[in-house]
Amino acid sequence: MQRTVMLLHGIFDSGRVFATLQQLLHEHGFRTLAPDLVPNDGSASIATLAEQVRQMVEQACKEVEWLGLIGFSMGGIVARYYLQNLGGYRRVKRVVTISSPHRGSALAYLASGKGAQELRPNSPLLQQLSENEQQLLPLKPLSLWTPLDLMIVPAKNSIWKIAQNIAFNVVAHRLMLSSKAVQQTILKSLLDDEDGKQALC
Repeated sequence: MQRTVMLLHGIFDSGRVFATLQQLLHEHGFRTLAPDLVPNDGSASIATLAEQVRQMVEQACKEVEWLGLIGFSMGGIVARYYLQNLGGYRRVKRVVTISSPHRGSALAYLASGKGAQELRPNSPLLQQLSENEQQLLPLKPLSLWTPLDLMIVPAKNSIWKIAQNIAFNVVAHRLMLSSKAVQQTILKSLLDDEDGKQALC
């Protein structure tokens, strides 16, 4: 069975930010997709970016393929929108977020774009996602975060209520992606498929 992982980047980033993690996943037999979400500057709504994800899944994944979803920073919220509001939870087997603002970030007040506004604490979007997130429990959500994060303010807003939350003492937001401890935790989560069931991709 082909096992595919789609990786979703954060604001002002591109799919290239996942190069090191992709190499590790390739070594363990995973196929990876790291698309560029456009625009990446927070001007587009989370819904707009999530629709891009939906289209890419439809185009790139076979019907009997195992699919995992990893989102870094804003990409984690895009992943949740796809899963919760666009039916993606029916097609995805695992979801991992890395330093994502599940409860928003005060820094989002510094930007005026639609997507950035939706990342503010207590935004209507984040409240809506919180209200219907129980449907994601079968995906064994995992949230990896650092208490030293200066992009998610306060850093504890990366804690996701329904997820297994693991903190790493990584000194910067972006460095979470290159942390070997973070990478190994992600790999273990993706390889953990004890029930043996396939998810439609």
